[in-house]
Order: sequence, then structure tokens, then C-alpha cells
Amino acid sequence: MKSHLELLRNEHLELQRRFADLQKRYDILEASKVVTGEAIPNDQRSSAISFTQRIVETVAHLYDRDLYSDITIHVNGHQLRGHRFVLAARTDFWGDLSSVDRIELEGLSFNVGTTIMKWIYTDHLELDLGTDYLIEILAAALKYRLQSLNFRCESLLINRLDIDNCVKIYQFAENSNLEKLRDYCAQLVAARWDEFKLEHFREEGVLKRLHPTETPASRSNHLKHKKAAEFRELLKTMATSDKMDAL
Repeated sequence: MKSHLELLRNEHLELQRRFADLQKRYDILEASKVVTGEAIPNDQRSSAISFTQRIVETVAHLYDRDLYSDITIHVNGHQLRGHRFVLAARTDFWGDLSSVDRIELEGLSFNVGTTIMKWIYTDHLELDLGTDYLIEILAAALKYRLQSLNFRCESLLINRLDIDNCVKIYQFAENSNLEKLRDYCAQLVAARWDEFKLEHFREEGVLKRLHPTETPASRSNHLKHKKAAEFRELLKTMATSDKMDAL
């Protein structure tokens, strides 16, 4: 059963890679229309696409390079070279950057910051990143309003949901108001409830949130079944009603 699930996950991962590639090709086609301001005649389509493709490739090659750089990006004590027009094309978080020569990615590790900046320039995100690392990237994408990166991270997390990370991802989704991701987590818990153990909920503080006055010493086997049953009913309700504020 586990090997079958792993096979399905690998196939889904490959589909995500293909989807990302198709999305990029589609974006280039749409951008080509913007270049001319109208539908492109067949005899001019190749030229317009070639021009747009070169823009995309040029931006990718500008990542952390001095060439045309007009702004610096600071993250956790490190500095990256940037380009205002690239940042402005990705997000409106910083508003008008025309007179700004420095921005800071606050609260991010250097690794997360560089991963995000590389995505901004190249649209590339590794698909085998660790779950905790991916959650950090998604949190930053939400903060800096990087909608496409947000969608990409959510899809990757949904693909790798299992009983060991489901509760952690669920709580992150709940705190971040990510309804789609939260729904998938709730549905997985309801569907595979018998495989969960008390530790899955205790480690993420779920039991404490349900009954904050309980102490670890008071959680007997009877308590395990009682509290687990309550959590089970909550998630079943949330999975079927789309009302995700029960906790």
C-alpha cells in the first residue's frame, strides 16, 4: 500500500513539473499578445514569441548579477543584487520602487531568501524541498504577496501530505487562512483516522488547544481516546462543511 502511494506521489510530482513548464509556455504566449496589443497574426507570431522568450531568459540570467542592477536586497545579514523592474513585475508589496535603492526581506533565513529571489527571477522552485522548508517559503510568499509562488507551494504540500506531517500543515494552513490546504488536511485525517496516534496531536499542541487546562501527567489512556474522539469529530465536521474555524 505504501509503495503504491509513493508511486502515485512520484507520478503527481512529475505532473506538477509538466504543469509548471506548460504554465510558463502559456505565460510567454499571453505576454506576446501584450507586446503587440492585439491578437498576433500567424506570420508574426514566431517573432513576437521569440522576443518575449528572450525577455524571460534575460531576466533569469540577471539573478544576483551587477548587470543593470539598481537595487540591493538584504536578507539576514547578506546582500543580493536586484532589479526594480523584476521585483515590481512579481509583487506590489513594496509599492513604487523608482526611488528605492535598498529593500530588506525581514524575518527570513538567508537560504529561504535566496530561494525566493531565485524563483522571482527564474520561476524555478525545487520540487523535493523539505516540508518545514517549504512551509517557510510559503509563509514568505504570503507575506510578500507572491501569488504564483503561493500556489506552487500549496500544491507541493498537498502532494506530500501524510499522517506524520498532516497536523502540522493543518495548523499552519489554519493560522494562514489557506482554506484549500486546510481542507485537504482535514479530509486526510478523517479518512485515515485509525492510523493516527495521540503523539501526532500532542506534538503540535492540538490537545492543549482543545483543553488548555490539561497537564501532560493527566493524559491517561482514557484521556487519549476521549480527546482524540473530540478532534476526530471536529475534523470530520470541518471536512464536510467547509467551516474551518472549529479550533
